[in-house]
Amino acid sequence: AVLVVAGLCYWLYARQYESTDDAQVDGHFAQLSTRITGTVTYVNPVVENDRYVTAGMLLLELDPRDYEAALQHAKATLETKEAAVNAAKLQVPITRASAFSQLHLAEAAREQAVESVAAAEADLTAEEARVQQDEAVAGRADRDRVRYAALVKKREISRSFYDARATDAAATAQTLASDRASVQAAQQAI
Repeated sequence: AVLVVAGLCYWLYARQYESTDDAQVDGHFAQLSTRITGTVTYVNPVVENDRYVTAGMLLLELDPRDYEAALQHAKATLETKEAAVNAAKLQVPITRASAFSQLHLAEAAREQAVESVAAAEADLTAEEARVQQDEAVAGRADRDRVRYAALVKKREISRSFYDARATDAAATAQTLASDRASVQAAQQAI
């Protein structure tokens, strides 16, 4: 009788547990994974291992402080970017005015350069006319000097009169050389 009672107790105890030699279980498993990480602050007591859950059932709650800090950081970054955009918008009229001013200065400088070239060309033309005039005067003075040299040899005019004409010829030659140098300088200026 002791053996029957002991066998019955063992049988009642052992039927609650399953054992197998090949370690295979037939059943349905549902893998749970989260999309976000965080600190769990509440677990629903209804949810336990091997319990059926329905869609939309609250399983657990996460600590919102981490996400609130991330939200505040994102808002601060947004405000910083918006302030930078506003500052850039304020700089646009200043930059536009500065560029417009620089454009006008450049146009004025170009016009001044064109006028300077025109003035230099006018100076060149005047110097060339002066050179032509000096060439004519120098040519006449040299011809007078040659003619007076012949008259001095014949003793038809005085030596002092000839010397005055020779001095005039030398002076006009120097003036001609100076005016030719001015023409070259004017050409280089253009």
